[in-house]
Amino acid sequence: MNRMKRISILLSVALLLGSCEKLLVIEPVTDIPAEQAIQTMQDLENLANSMYNGLQGGSLYGGNFQLYADLLAEDTQVDESRLSPFGTLEIYQRATTIQIGSLRSTWREAYKVINRANNIIRVVDENLLSGDDFESRKDVLKAEALFVRALCHFELCRFWAQPYDVDNQGGNSQPGVPYRLEPTLSFEQDLAIARSTVEQVYANVINDLEEAEILFAQEGARKSNHRAAGMAATALKARVLFSKGDYINASAAASEVISSNLYSLDPSDPQSSLMTPFQSTGYAASDESIFQLAFTTFDNGLNESYSQLNNLPVFQYSSEALITSYAPGDLRKTKWYLQNPVNLKGRIIKYDRPGDVFYNVPVLRLAEMHLIRAEANMSAGGSGNTTEALASYNAVRERAFGTNFIEETGTNQLLEKIRLERRWELCFENDRYHNLRRLKQPVRDGVAHNDASLLFKIPQEEIAGNPSIEQNP
Repeated sequence: MNRMKRISILLSVALLLGSCEKLLVIEPVTDIPAEQAIQTMQDLENLANSMYNGLQGGSLYGGNFQLYADLLAEDTQVDESRLSPFGTLEIYQRATTIQIGSLRSTWREAYKVINRANNIIRVVDENLLSGDDFESRKDVLKAEALFVRALCHFELCRFWAQPYDVDNQGGNSQPGVPYRLEPTLSFEQDLAIARSTVEQVYANVINDLEEAEILFAQEGARKSNHRAAGMAATALKARVLFSKGDYINASAAASEVISSNLYSLDPSDPQSSLMTPFQSTGYAASDESIFQLAFTTFDNGLNESYSQLNNLPVFQYSSEALITSYAPGDLRKTKWYLQNPVNLKGRIIKYDRPGDVFYNVPVLRLAEMHLIRAEANMSAGGSGNTTEALASYNAVRERAFGTNFIEETGTNQLLEKIRLERRWELCFENDRYHNLRRLKQPVRDGVAHNDASLLFKIPQEEIAGNPSIEQNP
């Protein structure tokens, strides 16, 4: 695809006015110049809605981010006959090319969402609208756009770049991904930019999130059931800081979310609260949901990859090592798996749903904040605050074990226990693969965490239209 055609497509979709739900898919009938696409406050709101609409798509959080992570990690059993040639099969075999359709779609859709976010930021920064509605909403809309821009760049960097080396703080010069801060406004615009380093990507992500936090705080926007708000920005910052090994600041950010008292794990009813993050629908949310993508009329792609109600899910069973590692009495083993009594295989049912119900996708939830705080405090370079670490560790376990819960009071091997707890709690949520790479541990089949074969190839369209881009080996 030539560069001008790529610009046309990016502009068309970036300025596509979406609806308020996931909900509506509109094909653009022509290119819309930027100055004409956002003329009213309703246009700006529609653009914000389309930004979330893009995040919900199957190429991003509606399925592929979770799918890619589990194809490369070791907590699922994969039947290669269920994989698609020129797609999931090559990802699983770590033999991707510039032509893999699903990866091209993920790259393209993520940058479309980023472009929508950048257009919102431009309208606010340049005060291109006026009126009371704009004045009352502009800071929150910009904060949401900053959050989404940070989220997309962070995920792209985790799959297309070598992981942040936690032992080399400030010196991660390995190629990351292009960090796009400007929207596409015209066909003549030069979109060719080089890849930012991993260090630069992380710095930009954190800067975006901290600016979002300030704007959300100014407007008192701390919590939302279906869009980003202040605590979502802080929670994502905790995840990013934790990923880069900045354990002091990661713990502080996670503690801010925990101490806000806006969320709870509800240990009084673990049978229900273990499932509600994965069985909420529409604008309803579980008590621990910090940021979710709300679905009202369309299904998310997790059903296709995981649900046993689908005839041929990609992941039918967890690995035997995972299912057998759960301790007796752990309710997650019965709520998220259906274990075969003969061969002990654990069928994954975490994302199962009835045929006529559309479940939301959890992106950030309170259990992760507790696990970040616990592990960050106990890790080298952390605060060593064992009181906080034990409190968070026990909070997650109390919900998991219900009436069988026994409080942990000692610190012997606590760090190892917390890490195992993370594996149990965040299974199949786009976590295990990235966490193994942070810890410099092998991924599936004993492959080294920094093996070049794990890096996705930058898609053909980007290589053809961006002479400044550097391809992965």
